[in-house]
Amino acid sequence: MTVKRPNLNWQDEHANAILSYQALNERVGDRDALIWQSAALAMTAQAFLLTIALGHDTSPAARSLAAMLGIAVTVMSVQLMLKHRLFMATDELLMIALERHMGLLVSAVDHPEKMDFIRADGGVPVLIQKAPAKNWILIPKSVHVWIIGLSLFALVNLLLLAFSIPDALGVPCPWTTKLPSGSTECVIAL
Repeated sequence: MTVKRPNLNWQDEHANAILSYQALNERVGDRDALIWQSAALAMTAQAFLLTIALGHDTSPAARSLAAMLGIAVTVMSVQLMLKHRLFMATDELLMIALERHMGLLVSAVDHPEKMDFIRADGGVPVLIQKAPAKNWILIPKSVHVWIIGLSLFALVNLLLLAFSIPDALGVPCPWTTKLPSGSTECVIAL
């Protein structure tokens, strides 16, 4: 003898999936915010460290230390941004799987790379096969632009470190300036 299930409406039938979907949706939003908070904090730290490293009164040892910390901040920030992005992408895939399980035709998290744009045709969503073209500034992903930008800070810090270590060790360098006292000093400050 089979037991007949009561005829449930869509919301009742997918109540557990809807609850999971809502939690995933909140988590995706939180992770997206964490990606950009990481980038903003990294820029703040880089500005502070470069102010120290490029200061004209900064000792060679302090300049070297600020440059090393700038490199560390870059590496840590890029790793953190990529980790948050990985978790966010995983949650988006779980959301898409739940949407398919619930029989939804369109995804709230599908981006142009994942699906075509949608238009309404008589009140029914219909997929459009051609998405609008992006201009040159919108083509790269923002996270990649920020990673490249932060990597440029690492490059600047590497150059500062390369210039400041010989100075800290007392090795003469070709970037000298004559001081009022008549002596010369290796100067990389701007």
